[in-house]
Amino acid sequence: TVLVFGQMNEPSGARLRVALSALAQAEYFRDESGAEVLLFIDN
Repeated sequence: TVLVFGQMNEPSGARLRVALSALAQAEYFRDESGAEVLLFIDN
């Protein structure tokens, strides 16, 4: 389990980088380990 958080008091650019980091981690788990991945992003 991996949890990545971007706080609402951070600038929007920082929150965007958090989402991209979470996506990169999900792709890694999918591609390298063949795991089923659920990526949930909420505003």
